[in-house]
Amino acid sequence: PTAPIFGAVSKLSALGFKNLDLDAPGGQDWDPRETRIGTPDLKLGLGWGRRFGDALSVGMCTRLATLDESDTEAETGGAVGLLANPGSLLGVAVTSATVTSFETHQRSSTFALGPSLSWKGESFTVDAYAAWIVLGVDNSWKASLLKDATFDSADLSRSLEFDGSGSYQARLKVMVPLTDQSTLAVSGQWTSLDLSTKHSVRESYTGPGLTAAQKAGVDHVDGIETLTAAPWTSMAGVFTRAHEYLLVVGVGMNGAALESLDVARVPRAGGTGLNDLVESARTDTMVDSFDIPFLMGAEYSMFSWLRLRAVAQRNLVGSVRVTSRSHEDTNGDGTEDTSSSSVTETHGIRDWLFRLGFGLVTDRIGWDVLVNLQPSDPDYASPFFTAPAKATWKNPSITTAVVYKW
Repeated sequence: PTAPIFGAVSKLSALGFKNLDLDAPGGQDWDPRETRIGTPDLKLGLGWGRRFGDALSVGMCTRLATLDESDTEAETGGAVGLLANPGSLLGVAVTSATVTSFETHQRSSTFALGPSLSWKGESFTVDAYAAWIVLGVDNSWKASLLKDATFDSADLSRSLEFDGSGSYQARLKVMVPLTDQSTLAVSGQWTSLDLSTKHSVRESYTGPGLTAAQKAGVDHVDGIETLTAAPWTSMAGVFTRAHEYLLVVGVGMNGAALESLDVARVPRAGGTGLNDLVESARTDTMVDSFDIPFLMGAEYSMFSWLRLRAVAQRNLVGSVRVTSRSHEDTNGDGTEDTSSSSVTETHGIRDWLFRLGFGLVTDRIGWDVLVNLQPSDPDYASPFFTAPAKATWKNPSITTAVVYKW
């Protein structure tokens, strides 16, 4: 449930943060890549449940997703490469900077833990679930530079760390039998996610020709991004069982409110030192989306232990509204120089997804597999569609789950 907010980083960040893996193309290995925030991969999902009588069941579920990549290289007395942007160094002014060693780490994670409750009555069934979610980002880049005319030694460090609060998710489903073969199902899900981060810069230099400010070095937070998302979904549908077939038709309403508040900071013009900062830019972007999807699916029980499934979903209505406001201090004196605002709206978004799968069922073990597909044509999907990553006709994604009863 947290993949959409990781995917929104590239679309909303005004600080240049990207939703990329460490080894994605672009730039040299020794250049700073700490602003790449990777989407964690699901590593473990566990659930426990117990029944109390014929009506009440309780459970506990947990999920863990992580991403941990690193890249390092050192050349004793030699050069690894030249920094692509030596002008980004704050402590000294050089036209080129030779890296002799570097170390890059990219870490992101998601942990969810929550209880579930189910009540089965004669006229209805209720399932409820709530989860506490912890998101994490811990990226770093460290490098040493070869002696230059300006300095004898230089050690550089940049980091991007999680700076948000806890997240949560809640789900509720109610099922009411209509006839012996048909059942009405109504469900809803509410989520609040916080993937806020802060970017820090540290530089230390030695050498006889350095000024007092350069010798003091650089150690400050130069960027803060507050990124939050509040998506919600609701669905109502009818399940009908006829012989070996199970058919479902439903309609829902989905929405999301995403906001990114980005603050960039630079040393003050004529300030007391390199760590005397002013706010150089502030950008606030808000995205509100709403859609009404139509869903239909079928399940065929080929054997007592094998079930085949197909589900298709497409929007009847889809719209996105993006509001952006920005303020800039162009000369670094601590006062605002320019400001702007804009509002854009997109209608007729036709998000749709197609799933094919099968399920194996025994007395104790259940195994479900789904292949997720969506068109690769961008006209058929909004920028914040919550389909699985890389789920296209040419590159599908697979979802699987195993249930064991004891």
